[in-house]
Amino acid sequence: ETVQHAVLLLGNVMIEREGRARVLASRPIVDALLGLLWDDDVKTVRNTAGALRSLSMEPAGRLFILQDGEAADKLSELQEHHDVSTARYAAVVVNNLRPPARAGGGAAPGRRTGGAA
Repeated sequence: ETVQHAVLLLGNVMIEREGRARVLASRPIVDALLGLLWDDDVKTVRNTAGALRSLSMEPAGRLFILQDGEAADKLSELQEHHDVSTARYAAVVVNNLRPPARAGGGAAPGRRTGGAA
């Protein structure tokens, strides 16, 4: 329960760009957060996916997720999670990890979505 509250607080800090920048300045925090995607507790995984949703709005955040090697695959799996919020958060992160759409439609280059909470 302590971990899920810590992740929830971290996610709240990352709602604002300044908070995301502070978290991104500490690679160990990001690595620990990514590791929680495999936690057995549903609320911890939900809160982690929600925090990563915020982190994935930043280019450096997307890079950290992609560099992990396994996190992007896990997030893809979590899109089918039985917990609806976890699945939604994971879907937004996966969408944000995709290259921006080019001319002819889609999101403007460099723009990322926060998705619905």
